[in-house]
Amino acid sequence: MTERTERNKELIRELTEAWNARDRERMGATYADEIRVHGPDEVRTRTEMLDAEWGHFDTFPDVEATTEHLIAEDDLVVVRWSVTGTHEGELRGIDPTGKEVTYEEWAMYRVEDGEITEMWAQADALGVFEQLGVVDLPSG
Repeated sequence: MTERTERNKELIRELTEAWNARDRERMGATYADEIRVHGPDEVRTRTEMLDAEWGHFDTFPDVEATTEHLIAEDDLVVVRWSVTGTHEGELRGIDPTGKEVTYEEWAMYRVEDGEITEMWAQADALGVFEQLGVVDLPSG
């Protein structure tokens, strides 16, 4: 593993620690000024990215991510987290339930010059909605 790859992994460790600590300044230091986010919420600036994260904290104030896997190659880093939190704020039109949820989230980051410049992410939203009791999956 190259020194650059190790530095890139360390950057994602720092992001996760800052996220768990709700340290906006430390989180901001991991992002480039402009970030391409692939998915339904295409965020483009550092401030927009941080604002999106703080919206998540409003919904799940005690949310915490635990890194389960962290893999890097060249300028890409893939991380899988186990996430837990209590639903205490509105979530996509769903009033707070007070229920604790546990879900997996995956992300792949492109790191250039020591900053995150691109992100792909996927969380188990269906599992969250099931735990909140707003969807009922068939048994089987």
